[in-house]
Amino acid sequence: MIAWLAVAGFVAGMILLDAGYGSIAGAALGAGLGWLFDRERAARDALARAHASLSEQVGSLRSELARLGEAHRQLLLRFPSEDRLPAEPPASPESSPVSAASSVDSPFESAPTIGPLQQGQPLSEPAASPPMPPTRAAGAPATSSVPKQGTFADDPFVLAFGFLRDLLFGGNTVVRVGILVLLVGVTLLLKYAADHALFPIELRMASAGLIGLVLVGVGLRLRDRRPGFARTLQGGGIAAMCLVVFFSFRTYALMPASLAFALLAVIAASSAVLAVVQNALVLVVIGQIGGFLAPILASTGTGSHVALFAYYLVLNVAIFGIALFRAWRPLNLIGFVFTFGIGTTWGVLRYAPEHFPTTEPFLIAFFLLYVAIPVVFALRSSLRGWVDGSLVFGAPLAFLGLQIALVGDRPFAMAWTTLALAALYLGLARLLQRRAPTVLRTMIESFLAIGIGFGTLAVPYGLDNSGLTGATWAVEGAGLYFLGVRQARLLSRVAGIGLQILAGLAIVFSAQQGYPGDALAVLNVRMLAAAFLAAGSLFIACHAHAHRAAVGADESLWLQSLIGWALLFFVPAVLAEITHHASPPHQSALVVACFGGLSLALDALGARLAWPFVRYPAAATTLLLLPMALLWDVEEDVPLFARGGALAWPIFLASVAGTLHRFVPIAPPLLRWLHPIALWGSAGFVALAALRLAVDVLGLGDSWGIGAVLASIAAFIAAANAPSIQARWPIAAWREGYLGLGAGMLACGLLFATVVANFFDPGASDPLTHVPILNPLDLTQLAGFACVLAWLRDDARAGRGFVPKAIRTVLFGAVAALAFVWWTAMLVRAVHHQGDVPFDAHSLWRSVSLQVAISITWSLIGLVVTVFASRRALRVTWIVGATLLGVVVVKLFLIDLARLSTLAKIGTFLVVGVLLLLVGYLAPVPPPAAAEAETDEASRGGDRNDSGPPGDGGATKAEAPTGSAEERTN
Repeated sequence: MIAWLAVAGFVAGMILLDAGYGSIAGAALGAGLGWLFDRERAARDALARAHASLSEQVGSLRSELARLGEAHRQLLLRFPSEDRLPAEPPASPESSPVSAASSVDSPFESAPTIGPLQQGQPLSEPAASPPMPPTRAAGAPATSSVPKQGTFADDPFVLAFGFLRDLLFGGNTVVRVGILVLLVGVTLLLKYAADHALFPIELRMASAGLIGLVLVGVGLRLRDRRPGFARTLQGGGIAAMCLVVFFSFRTYALMPASLAFALLAVIAASSAVLAVVQNALVLVVIGQIGGFLAPILASTGTGSHVALFAYYLVLNVAIFGIALFRAWRPLNLIGFVFTFGIGTTWGVLRYAPEHFPTTEPFLIAFFLLYVAIPVVFALRSSLRGWVDGSLVFGAPLAFLGLQIALVGDRPFAMAWTTLALAALYLGLARLLQRRAPTVLRTMIESFLAIGIGFGTLAVPYGLDNSGLTGATWAVEGAGLYFLGVRQARLLSRVAGIGLQILAGLAIVFSAQQGYPGDALAVLNVRMLAAAFLAAGSLFIACHAHAHRAAVGADESLWLQSLIGWALLFFVPAVLAEITHHASPPHQSALVVACFGGLSLALDALGARLAWPFVRYPAAATTLLLLPMALLWDVEEDVPLFARGGALAWPIFLASVAGTLHRFVPIAPPLLRWLHPIALWGSAGFVALAALRLAVDVLGLGDSWGIGAVLASIAAFIAAANAPSIQARWPIAAWREGYLGLGAGMLACGLLFATVVANFFDPGASDPLTHVPILNPLDLTQLAGFACVLAWLRDDARAGRGFVPKAIRTVLFGAVAALAFVWWTAMLVRAVHHQGDVPFDAHSLWRSVSLQVAISITWSLIGLVVTVFASRRALRVTWIVGATLLGVVVVKLFLIDLARLSTLAKIGTFLVVGVLLLLVGYLAPVPPPAAAEAETDEASRGGDRNDSGPPGDGGATKAEAPTGSAEERTN
């Protein structure tokens, strides 16, 4: 089938299009059709094989049951008993229904009844047989009324191709193809005869009409003997008569309009009656396709559009009449596609504003017909209440698109249109609710959704007539997906999702035209279109999650990406509104408030609907706390609570706290990291607020601002380390995160801030006089070092282990090193303020007082470090202190000796020399770990093997450490 259809498509494409791309496209289309046909045939073959296997199994089981029943009766005859003997003699083997070819529907209908022997041991092991399929209880319905997920055979595309295949290749294929070819031939013959004037026009039309009547008559005579052949002939005859009437009226003006449309009405009504009486869908489909194609084949480009639309109106009325008696969905779809497709094509190519009075009535009539047809279909279908989503949502979508083209330039026309549509659909929903509330429940819900959507659209259309195509598609897409879930129809769901994508593209296209200068704030087309798109996409994502058991976990999961799609359009639209309509001083505050409000709304929506996926974007707001605070500080250059920040930031902070308190405890463990991230953001926020408060509000110097930053970060570290606060939320929610990485990053930030302050800030304490150490910059650094050390100490002592030992050691060393840097910077600032030395590298380098102070204080620090290390046996620490002393000695000879005055040099060398002597006396170098172990082992060994006099032994032990100390000192 694939090869034959590929060849046929190749030839058709080459003839109809061109020998290049046309033939390739035709071959591809033919191969695709063949693949679908083969796949469906394979599915049917598999079903037939399964049915045959089931029949064989049932036959085997019935044979085995008959054999067991016969054995049971023989046993009862051998051991007679009054209460065991059957009331009637056993049935003869000829009457035993043991044939394997018996009906599958009731496999145990005539099987013998097994008596009391069932309670004992069986006479023999029964032959192994496959397990019996479960049977349904008597009276149970054969199928469930609940829609189930469709299989391949239920796929709408497969059903459509199956109908096309049955139309072209079902029954007598040669006859059906011949009829189509004959219709085309008749049309071409009439056109050729008209172009060359071969016969009088009246004779040509009469001959063609007579051919149509003959075909219908022959078909009626053969309807009982050859029903398929007869229906095909009747359809071809009806199409031929439609061609004749249309040609006679529009092309040759052989009859007045009233007569032409009376004849068309009679032909359409006759075809409908013939189709309904004979239950022949093919008959009416052939007639309708021929009728719809007649104007296209006969078009000369000069005809009247009124005649065209009136002719199509007659055909659609016939379709509506058929729908009253037969639920033929393909016929309804054919009428809808041809009517609106050809109407749209005419509108694009030929419509002009002066055509409005003669076009609008037809558009309304077509729309009303295809609003009524789905209702009739739902009542007439074998599955009562089944909603044809293609027409229910396609009709208003097509109507609205064409209506925009017709009245888009008329003030308030679209507002009245959408308002009328809302009233129509809500009224229909009310009417159907009274007549058939149970059967048409899905239809009622669909009409309610469409009515509410159009009622909502009436407001923005009342403000702006253009640019709401995307909003319309988004609303219709949400409705299609809702209906697809209710009826387990994949095509409706795919169409709904596709409309969301098209809606986004329409909004992007509309945005390229620029922001309208006279647009109202919020109530303008761009903002409302984005809001409708966001609402539609969020509805689909939420509905998919709520019905994930019906649509499948995979579909539900990937449809959650529509949350991002919604925000991708809604957030930029909100920012554009703020940019174009808010005053510049308050724009930043509005951005902050909108982000916080959106986060609160999404979190509340997710909690209300048990929909966790929509809460993830709300949780992401936590990541924006510090970046937005920094951006505010850079862009606005004002305190965070100025220019509306006092109202905006509490909303944003409330959204962060709400996420941590309500969502993170029930979210995946990965989201616990939002706790330390919120800690960092809060510390940065408070630090920036304190900086601006000190500098901008209180008018203090920069050192006060830097001190405020350091104090804020230190306060957060101290608070996190306080036991009373650790027992409360939020730290109690995840102590490891707060006291581990959370406090650790704050400590790193604080230490980095001290480096920046010590290298670049002169330490002005205005309006106070600068006092070394007792100034805001130095005091806050000391407080910060103390908080970090306390946090590290408590982590080690309490055995929390939130900070690994290696990292804790590194942080201890970093604090010590930066404390040394602070001390040196404190000396530099003191010399700058007390000695009036300019705060630049060259002047400070040449300052005698600074050089003397550095040499002496560094020596004192080296002394303290070495003594401490010696007492604690910390060899590495002792080496660090000794290295510092070595640096001082090098500095004395390379710098101080050349730059200092005589008295300064004398004093410096004397003081440093005395300090070095004290180090040598008070702080001997601690032994390495191996040497200490050997010394301890030797001491323990001497105690155990003491063979000399007590006095000697005591002297030896007393002299050993002394000698060692002398050797280390030397």
